[in-house]
Amino acid sequence: MDGFTQALVAVVERRLPELGSPVAPLPAGDLRERFGREEVAAVELHYELQLAGEPFALTVTPFTQQQADEYTPMQPVDEQIGRLRPQRIVGAQQVIVAPRGTVFVDVVGPPRGGDDDAALDSASQAFAESLLDHDAVEPLLQA
Repeated sequence: MDGFTQALVAVVERRLPELGSPVAPLPAGDLRERFGREEVAAVELHYELQLAGEPFALTVTPFTQQQADEYTPMQPVDEQIGRLRPQRIVGAQQVIVAPRGTVFVDVVGPPRGGDDDAALDSASQAFAESLLDHDAVEPLLQA
């Protein structure tokens, strides 16, 4: 694990309790079975969390600046999000930590079709955006 990824793990593990949602590690098999999300990158961090009383899968995927510049390594993650959006509640955020790298954050929840889809969409997007906010990204710039 490179220095950027190690610093990212530290930031994510510090931020998760600050955001107030119960969180637990999520095995890749559960990610696929329960949330329909495939593991598609060399390094992905997976967690299960609760938003608005529903289970969600949080995946944090770091890419080096070289990988981000090439885009090809990031494409499978982008395609996963695009595939899941019509079927499930999905929040996603791409965080550029130049010149260190780029981080994809996605939050995948229950299948669409419930009465509370709009509230869940909002909660998942807000979580994806708040995990690596400006203050959280600052230490990554110096890692």
